[in-house]
Amino acid sequence: MKSIEQNYAKTALNPIKVKSIQDAVAFLNSLVTDDGKPFLYHRIHTTSVGRSKPIDCYEILKAGGEKENLFIDIYNGESFYEIPNGYVQKAEMLVPIVYGKKLIMQSMGVNYRLNNFPEDLLISL
Repeated sequence: MKSIEQNYAKTALNPIKVKSIQDAVAFLNSLVTDDGKPFLYHRIHTTSVGRSKPIDCYEILKAGGEKENLFIDIYNGESFYEIPNGYVQKAEMLVPIVYGKKLIMQSMGVNYRLNNFPEDLLISL
């Protein structure tokens, strides 16, 4: 379901709600940008702005080099797969992208900080 809230997932006060790290990674991997292109991501830090439990902040690298942050709360009893604005659920026909010399067919990333992002992620592919 697409979120109707403009700032959904874009701030720590209104994060994506899932029940585990595995659900967070699976959910991000299931998304592409509105134009059908996959993206790369890594978790850059954790915050607790105005909350008692930590919220993970993921840096998203879109095709063309645009970056933005998405916030995810992994401490819920269930997962709410609400899709943030600017993203859609992965379709059958993706628009592959090239980062460096790697052809990327789906969104992918890691649940930890990479100091040399996205280069360190691409090396592992």
